[in-house]
Amino acid sequence: MELSCSCGADDYDRWYIVEGWTTLKAQGAKRRRRCSSCKALIDIGAECLMFSNEKKDGEKEDIFGEYASVSMAPSWYCKKCGEIFENLKDIGYCFDIGNDNMPDAMEAYHRLTGFKPLKKFGRGL
Repeated sequence: MELSCSCGADDYDRWYIVEGWTTLKAQGAKRRRRCSSCKALIDIGAECLMFSNEKKDGEKEDIFGEYASVSMAPSWYCKKCGEIFENLKDIGYCFDIGNDNMPDAMEAYHRLTGFKPLKKFGRGL
């Protein structure tokens, strides 16, 4: 995976808006959801990052203009992937929410910067 600083909204047929940290229980979910990044199951009470999901709609564009869209089901990141996403986003990287894998993105960032994470906290300091 290559990291990108280009955030062109016109490049995609979908837009994802970060709604923030929540739990599936708070959103009224009755069953677990799969993380859109690492594909792990997110339990009902677990903390997760929620994204609104909108898709371009050709028919609505004819009536309402260029930015007409249809709301889709939200996407979710587990806590681990959500934290990686927020940290990399804060330093300027952009992601395709449905396709990019956050653990792979973190490894790519480590290769790019030469950062070597410690295996255990407290060692090597």
